[in-house]
Amino acid sequence: MVKFTGFKIFFVYLLVLFFFFSGACAYRHGAPERSIPGGSQDIRVPMFKNLSQEVGIETSFTNALIDEISQSRVAQVNPQSEVEVLGTIESVQYFPLGKKTIGEIGSDQMVLATDYRVVIVMEMVVKKHLDDKVLWADKFTGERTFSASQVSSPIASSANPLYNLSAKRRNIAELAQDLVA
Repeated sequence: MVKFTGFKIFFVYLLVLFFFFSGACAYRHGAPERSIPGGSQDIRVPMFKNLSQEVGIETSFTNALIDEISQSRVAQVNPQSEVEVLGTIESVQYFPLGKKTIGEIGSDQMVLATDYRVVIVMEMVVKKHLDDKVLWADKFTGERTFSASQVSSPIASSANPLYNLSAKRRNIAELAQDLVA
């Protein structure tokens, strides 16, 4: 039988404490503090500019950025802040991926896309509002693939437009969250 002396118990206790606290220190040193360029504690987030043909998507991007700033606690969103982040959605493009032949009309075959890839290009600029001094700027590109609505009848002439619209909107909103994170 092993006999534990006071010294051995104390040593084991110190060893456990060392491993417990060293992990916390490593996490603290391994993850640098995040901050707004220029060191501001608050930031203004005006509505994104939308240069694409997709109407209304600027709201998804603006809300995603506000949520990311709030959840990360990097800064406070403040409409009176002197530092602002300006977002611009430069383009949204759709590319058909898979194709499916579903029937013939006369001598022509009906071919539908089975999947689409959406590619979004956006730019963000952090600057001081009063003197327009740019503190940081970068461009981001994101993409996502989604299934098109499927037509099962060869006599149908179009796919479900409501599904296509909601799939586009859902994927754009998810891309907005990915791009601003």
